[in-house]
Amino acid sequence: MKTKLVQTICQKINHQLCRIQSKHYHHSVSNLLKEFDSYKTCNKIQEPSLNLDDLLSKENRDAIEENVKLRKTHVDLNEIYSLNEKYQITKDKSLRSALLEKALHIPNTTHPDAPKNEDFEIVKLTNDKKTFDFKPKTFLNLTNKHGYCRTDNLSHFIGNRSYYFGADLCLLENAVIQYVLNKLIGLNFQLLTVPDILPEDVIKRCGMNTRGERSQIYHLEPNYYGQGWCLSGTAEMGIARFLMNQTIPRSQLPMRIAAMSRCYRAEISDVADEKGVYRVHCFTKIEMFSVTLPQDSEKHLNSFLQFEEDLFAELGLHIRTLNMGANELGAQAYRKYDVEAWMPGRKKWGELSSCSDCTDYQARRLNIRTDNEQFVHTLNGTACAIPRLMMALVETHQNEDGTINIPECLRAFMFNKTLIGVDKGLPLFKIKSGLSKAKKKELAKAALSKVKVEG
Repeated sequence: MKTKLVQTICQKINHQLCRIQSKHYHHSVSNLLKEFDSYKTCNKIQEPSLNLDDLLSKENRDAIEENVKLRKTHVDLNEIYSLNEKYQITKDKSLRSALLEKALHIPNTTHPDAPKNEDFEIVKLTNDKKTFDFKPKTFLNLTNKHGYCRTDNLSHFIGNRSYYFGADLCLLENAVIQYVLNKLIGLNFQLLTVPDILPEDVIKRCGMNTRGERSQIYHLEPNYYGQGWCLSGTAEMGIARFLMNQTIPRSQLPMRIAAMSRCYRAEISDVADEKGVYRVHCFTKIEMFSVTLPQDSEKHLNSFLQFEEDLFAELGLHIRTLNMGANELGAQAYRKYDVEAWMPGRKKWGELSSCSDCTDYQARRLNIRTDNEQFVHTLNGTACAIPRLMMALVETHQNEDGTINIPECLRAFMFNKTLIGVDKGLPLFKIKSGLSKAKKKELAKAALSKVKVEG
């Protein structure tokens, strides 16, 4: 689409060049060149507006250093201070570029009510924990029984963190997606389709770590695709890129955007509880994103949280809401809530969604302003993430005979079915690799070590 637009503008310029004798020539070509320059400016990743005077002032150093410690962010503040001092003396452009690159990693400020010395605090519990008169099975035990899910021997794809869903499980997945989208449309969210491939610089400016051992970002091979391209880990990144360099009239705020996308994560966890479909490399997610005036962002964070709590309560899940600690906020969030569901088969809580107020952290880095040159505030929240939500639904609504009750609110999207597990699905055949379990374990450990070294 971008290439076609550039070609169209160039064709217009060439057409005007053919009319060189026209008295309107200079005026017309000038206007077209301005249009072309405007297009390039809108799509160029500009220098971030980091408010270095506040971030690096001596009066604020103690507070900045304390915040970095609380957030457990790997930022060398002494190096940043040193670069700033050198730049103030020399005004060298290369020093400024290095300074801005390092300063990008300084975390957002922290809400005063975020726990300081613990990972989270429980804010509330919703719905009672379901009791069973039999031992509840795990998601994989239930779905494997019916031939609805396959997770093993998929190393010819992307390892053991991939999966197949089949039969009624596909219907349930699509029912959840349709139900959530309908609710969001009813709340006047604007739907957006976002790209799966993004510039690395955009992802960094959203506050995500793109390099190192803890990074979850997939990079495309530069020899084939050029430097600096990555797979998107969440639609939040694509929406932020869509809004980059935009001046939004205050009359159009707040903006509420929802996007469904595939999300790609280079997960390397080897925790036994996270096997199966709990932590995977690729999954479907519906993301909520809001752009607000600074004074309104806290109100919209609460509305995101309310949406998540109401949704999971309607689906009959026992959930708890967590106010996340400073060390769990990442770089971009000022405040963050997580919502977890009790999974009876796993006998554990599992995170289903989160929502964050990023204040002007992302807007300053991506140049998103109002028409009075004020930086907006951005917020994001997970409306639903597949397959974790599927795990919670299947484990919570299972019956002793292995069937699963469909929540009433989803039945209209599943041809009015009330149960799944009555019919067998298409056999998801297991492929024998010819390797012993010991050899598989040895190869898996070697692959994990290689990933950590290369990261």
